[in-house]
Amino acid sequence: MENQSPSSRVGVCQEEVESAKTDDMGYNMLYEDPPNFSVKILVVEAESIVAADIQDMLIDWGFLVPAVVSSGEKAIEKAAETYPNLVLMATELKGDMGGLEAAEQIRARFGIPVVYLTTEANGNTSQLADGYIQKPFEERELHSTIEKALYKHIREQKSVIA
Repeated sequence: MENQSPSSRVGVCQEEVESAKTDDMGYNMLYEDPPNFSVKILVVEAESIVAADIQDMLIDWGFLVPAVVSSGEKAIEKAAETYPNLVLMATELKGDMGGLEAAEQIRARFGIPVVYLTTEANGNTSQLADGYIQKPFEERELHSTIEKALYKHIREQKSVIA
């Protein structure tokens, strides 16, 4: 092995970083932490295939997914256990409690923002939500809606503190 000075080795490392594969969001997968490393998102979706797809997307984007549930009752229970930063909530769920009612309770009890996943958005849904996305949706649209809801929640928290 050839002897290299520390300064020449730094140049090689920089080349490795620049040539390393980046993900869809432009982050260097070898040397950079995902941007949302500690943000927890609870997924509440009745359709198991849709829920699994959403969970995979969130993990790929660097979010933590503490739980995936299919009922409003379970959503409230898991929100209390895991205290996520955001809840993705389908409006139509299994069980007796719908997504709108569960979201209202989660917001009131824990102050956690909720983004609705809905088949049809109406005025009531958009007014109640911290964000909403209409199914079917594109990955970028979901990611953007999540980021906006998190940003809005952080801004609101700062204004309460100030």
